[in-house]
This record gives sequence, structure tokens and C-alpha cells, in this order.
Amino acid sequence: MKKKLSMLFLAIISLSFMYGQEYKTTFTSHRTGSQVSAYPLPMRGEAKVPANGHVWILAHLEGFEGWYPQGNGERTLKNNQWVCSVYLGTAKETGFYEIAIAVVSDEVNQSLNNWVKTAQERGYPPIPFPDVLDCCSITSIRIEKR
Repeated sequence: MKKKLSMLFLAIISLSFMYGQEYKTTFTSHRTGSQVSAYPLPMRGEAKVPANGHVWILAHLEGFEGWYPQGNGERTLKNNQWVCSVYLGTAKETGFYEIAIAVVSDEVNQSLNNWVKTAQERGYPPIPFPDVLDCCSITSIRIEKR
């Protein structure tokens, strides 16, 4: 009986660790309310994501429906840290922008990579915000480019 209880306890602990994993994404270089003028804008952050998650940074002008993937691809994580050059409009455009971190599946990652490969020849068309993994919330900040 003790052995069965011990096995059950270990199974419960293992499952709670596996499914209770805390995944999160954050910006470490800027926060909501930041005023910036750099072009492109160097950004940094942290991400703890599942093994099948791909980290993408997206941006758009506030009030505009479409989004633009940034950094020419998914972010490579080194010790859960990422870096990205973010283009907010053109060099002379100013205004309020939203920048978001999205953790996506393999399939969505491939779709975003396809966008990157053809975006320049197609004039950088905006995309709808991509579907994200259920276990990872979207992190976003609102900044002002002056």
C-alpha cells in the first residue's frame, strides 16, 4: 500500500510540474509609456516557453489593424534572453506603437517565416495577429516614437 501511495504521489508531482510550468515573456529594454527616437529600435526581453514554442516580435501603429513581424524571423533564445531590431513605421514616422511578443506553434512559425521570405518583394503587407500557443499569454507594450 505504501509503495502504491508513493507511486501515486510521484505521478501527481510529475504531472503538476509538467502542466503547471510557468511560461512567460517580458520586455526588459522598454516598457509601456517609453518615448523613443531610435530607428530601428533595439529591444531586449526574456522568454520562457515550451519546447514547441517559437518567439516572434510584432509591431504596428496604434489603431492600425495589421501587424508586422520584426527581426527577420523568430527570436533565438540564449539563456531565455532575446534581442530584436524593431522598425516602427519609416524613419520619419512618429506616433504611438504597440509591440507584442507572441509564442507560436511550428505551423504558425513556418507561415511567419514564409512572410519574411517574400515580404520585401510584396511591399511588406501587414498580417493579422498570429494564433499563439494556449499556454503562453501575449505580452505587449505601448510606446511613443518621436
